[in-house]
Amino acid sequence: MSDAKICPGCKAEYEAHVKVCPDCQLNLVSEILEEQDVPRVDPEKSVIIAKGPIHTLTELVGLLDNRKIPHTVDPVQKGLDIELTHGTEFGVYVDPDRVDEVGELLKDQVHEEFPELDAADEQLEAGKCPACGAVTGDAKVCPECELPLWVDSGENPDQD
Repeated sequence: MSDAKICPGCKAEYEAHVKVCPDCQLNLVSEILEEQDVPRVDPEKSVIIAKGPIHTLTELVGLLDNRKIPHTVDPVQKGLDIELTHGTEFGVYVDPDRVDEVGELLKDQVHEEFPELDAADEQLEAGKCPACGAVTGDAKVCPECELPLWVDSGENPDQD
């Protein structure tokens, strides 16, 4: 198959127009690099960029593998007595110097999956609601459709 897409999880091949593996629900990639082609990093000298059960990290790990960004996946809790279960929390570790690169990679991936985000960003920058087009200015919530217009960073949006 020329221009075939491959699932980073199950390694199944699909035609180029298929975007997501129907079995694994992972985004398909053009090629999968052999594991030994991607250097690993020492978790003690790295930063954690994501954590969760292993099945929630496979897409991120596939992206890092395909870009040859050195990384390691290890349990967050260390020790010989750790019991690995389906819910064991793992961390994806990268070199601190690569964090910005990984952030850009993830941003590009999200915008590739959801191209409508570019138009929404333009609307917000123009002071308009991306949902209904109402003029919002610096409002945190659209006055017309009540769409929240900020990303919750843990801060109260009313405390400026």
